[in-house]
Amino acid sequence: MDKVYRLKTGKAMCITRSYKKTTPFILIVILIAVFAFPALTYAQTSTPTPREALIQAIEARAQRDVELERRPASISDMEALFGGEANVVGMTLTNVLEVYEEAYSAATPEKPWWADFPQFWLHSFGTALHSFGPALGSDHAKWLKT
Repeated sequence: MDKVYRLKTGKAMCITRSYKKTTPFILIVILIAVFAFPALTYAQTSTPTPREALIQAIEARAQRDVELERRPASISDMEALFGGEANVVGMTLTNVLEVYEEAYSAATPEKPWWADFPQFWLHSFGTALHSFGPALGSDHAKWLKT
């Protein structure tokens, strides 16, 4: 049965009952810690500053231009798109263009090393045909006439 011990306060304490109560308490504390931790880390994220938001918008535009295979935007395009926001934030158009060009080049996929070979061979074949074409053409013309 339960052993009851007297404390200095004069109250009796049951050892086995106190252990039975600590297990659910520990489980509750662990569950609170597990579910509260993500909420605490989520609350610590901050909203981006207007400058960071502008940079993210410029980078998104550069990625979209690469995906749609558009040519890189010029400084006049950047002024039309982001000029007002850049003035409010304190960025110059040169800075805006630098951010755009870096993002555009980062989003542009690299061509494999063999991608230029078909152009090389077509150019070589075209040069050879241009060089020997008149001689081949005259032989074929003679053959067709006979």
